[in-house]
Amino acid sequence: MRLLIFTQAIDKNDPVLGFFHGWLAEFSKKFEEITVVALRTGEMTLPFNVKVFSINGARNKRWKLYKILKVLFFIWKTRHSADAVFVHMNKEYVLAGAPLWIFFSTPVYFWYNHKKADFFARLAMKFSKKIFYTSEHSASAKLDSSVQMPVGVDTDLFMPTNKINSRGQTIISLGRIDPVKNINILARAILLLEKENTLNIKFTIAGSPSWGNEKYAADVRELLKPLVDKGVVRFVGAVSHETASKFFNQNKVFINLTPSGSFDKTILEAMACGTLAIVANDSVFSVVGDEGKITELNLNFVADKIKETFSLSQAECLRRSALNREFVLKNHSLSFLADRLAEEIQ
Repeated sequence: MRLLIFTQAIDKNDPVLGFFHGWLAEFSKKFEEITVVALRTGEMTLPFNVKVFSINGARNKRWKLYKILKVLFFIWKTRHSADAVFVHMNKEYVLAGAPLWIFFSTPVYFWYNHKKADFFARLAMKFSKKIFYTSEHSASAKLDSSVQMPVGVDTDLFMPTNKINSRGQTIISLGRIDPVKNINILARAILLLEKENTLNIKFTIAGSPSWGNEKYAADVRELLKPLVDKGVVRFVGAVSHETASKFFNQNKVFINLTPSGSFDKTILEAMACGTLAIVANDSVFSVVGDEGKITELNLNFVADKIKETFSLSQAECLRRSALNREFVLKNHSLSFLADRLAEEIQ
């Protein structure tokens, strides 16, 4: 089968969307030919049967018009070269191509995992043969045409290279420094633990703010400045998708305070590395243990969960580390996702 894919970015070094490069490499094993249209591209090393077209252009006041025209051009150009269309997250692609794809009876498969959906997102869903999602909280989850999918973690890239009990008293938060991630609550919890002097921890924050959240990130940095000066906390900025595994393997505990709603891939990537997890997302509550469940987003509760996690015995840490990776391998590996997509896209 020939598959046409529309996505935001293909760049193996992108800190947020770098995973999609690995997806394409795995998908290429399941489809005869893949043609990809992306808003922007960067470093790529893809198989011969994956062709990539980019809409890269100067971001000036005419950028939006240029983008729309270029998308329409690629939709028209590829009208006879695909048996099915897979749109990753962007409703605009579905809406732009719907008239032509309906005319040529080309089925559209739409990956949509947001908790909320506006009128245009729901319209895009109506034009799609199937909608794929990973979180049961997704706005698309209850539709008859929806199919729940694995998250798609590259378990060959994200794998344990350091045993859990050799990683010291270390914690990492990896992802955007945005309000939805509740990094400010985590920062205050770390300050409380340092004040109590009950744990000799090292805390790494990897990531950068998305556009519009620079002040929020600056406030978090200012809050933690005393601990940065003491060497307890370090900010390392955004890290590439391929580099993230190294950071997970350097730390014993990964903490993510994003509430349930979406399914943050970094949670499963950390778990695939055998890292212990403290999370607010109930999608993995069944595996992380009571000490890893954040059911109250306040600094005292978070601080207590960190203390509980670091009080686990070495044997229990080993057990939980192995359990975390087994959960990802069984339920959310990239190879499993590719198999499921090949089954569903017909």
